Amino acid sequence: MRDYLSPTFRSGAFSCPHCGVYSQQTWGTLAWQNELGDEIYDWEASLCQHCKKFSLWIKEQLFFPVNGLVPPPHPDMPEDIKEDYNEASKIVQISPRGAAALLRLCVEKLCKSLGKDKMDINDAIKALVNEGLPEIVQQALDSLRVIGNQAVHAGKIDLKDDKDTAQSLFHLLNYVVEDRITRNNLVNKLYSSLPESIRDSINKRNGVA
Repeated sequence: MRDYLSPTFRSGAFSCPHCGVYSQQTWGTLAWQNELGDEIYDWEASLCQHCKKFSLWIKEQLFFPVNGLVPPPHPDMPEDIKEDYNEASKIVQISPRGAAALLRLCVEKLCKSLGKDKMDINDAIKALVNEGLPEIVQQALDSLRVIGNQAVHAGKIDLKDDKDTAQSLFHLLNYVVEDRITRNNLVNKLYSSLPESIRDSINKRNGVA
């Protein structure tokens, strides 16, 4: 999964909110007239040199596209989880709490896709840990679980105006997908490419019928 550098106002390069490619950006100021004929210059646009699409900024804040401040969903993310991820990306600027709650739902669905479909999210993470889940992945899952839960309940974590924390959760979810799905798919694909006789020999060594 490629690194994603979130767009920042007047930066010369960042990951384009349209195509996701890290690319040089050129900037220009947009002017408009109010009903008194006064020209207003608080709109700016950045042009991606890769896809040639514009992003619109108002008072130094990214206004369009609405999902531009977070990375796209990991290509190996299950489709039903991608839907919730994309919905969260569209509201993170106006409702960090709502985005965090949706990402918690993504974790719940991800745990089910990993074979823990009859457990609540806390027990599912515990079961994955017992099966050898790396500590760093456990910490990512629990961060998503706890922050997403407290975002909609009274707690010690207040995401009402904390966009940075909410945005970081998108990176965490992509990281978990990379570790739990992408790497396993790669290993399974390579192992399956071994000649059947060799795999039979390995299974015999391991006492697998």
